[in-house]
Order: sequence, then C-alpha cells, then structure tokens
Amino acid sequence: MGGAGTADADGKGATILLADDDAQMRRLVRTVLEREGFVVIEAADGLDTLAAIETKGIDLILLDHDMPRLTGLGVLEELRASVATAALPVIMLTARTDDTESQALELGAQDYLTKPVQPRSLVARVRAVLKRTRME
Repeated sequence: MGGAGTADADGKGATILLADDDAQMRRLVRTVLEREGFVVIEAADGLDTLAAIETKGIDLILLDHDMPRLTGLGVLEELRASVATAALPVIMLTARTDDTESQALELGAQDYLTKPVQPRSLVARVRAVLKRTRME
C-alpha cells in the first residue's frame, strides 16, 4: 500500500486500482476519478489485480466481481488472507445483484456499489472509504 499517505483530506492524490474486465467501464470510471484528482491504475482480470497490488502503491481497490482468471470475491479472499494486504480498502463495483453483496461484505469489502453507478455517488463512496481508512 505504498500509495497510502499521499492523499489530501478529500482523497485527492490517492491511488485507486480499478479492476474490471470491461474496458469501456474502466474508461468511464477512470475519467470520473481522474477528474476528481485520483491516480488510477487499471487491471482487467483477477490475477492482474493481485500483481498490480504487489508492485504499485495502492490506497483503495474498486473491484468487479465477474472477471476472468480470478473473480472479485477470489481476489478479496486472497487480499484478506495476507497480512500485507488484509487492511487494504476494497469497494466492490459490480452489476451483480444476487447474494454477492453479502458475501463481499462478509469477506471484508468496505462498500458495495451496483452498476450502473452515478459518478457523484462513486466519488462520494471512494472519499468516504478513504477517510474512514485514514481514521482507523
């Protein structure tokens, strides 16, 4: 989590890992977040997500569920099983509306948003999770 501590009080400057297999969704979310001052790194599948966490300073992950090579819940399980990443904040951002939300929260996700999401809501949730994380 080497990016931690580089953000201001509103989270600007925080490094967000955006993990989603949908390139168009990544472009849209990236545009919204960068406009608000966040640094965005992208991953297109679960294994690339884990690799990015190992090599980049990440402050928060926006994590889709339905990704190739390892699902979002699989990534979340891996994160929580490691001392180095157990406290890394995760917001699930997915089109799934089944019991995935309760599973994600039980595995330690800080928040859960369903697609499509309003840009203001997304930014507000990201800022809130970053703020809570800094206070803990």
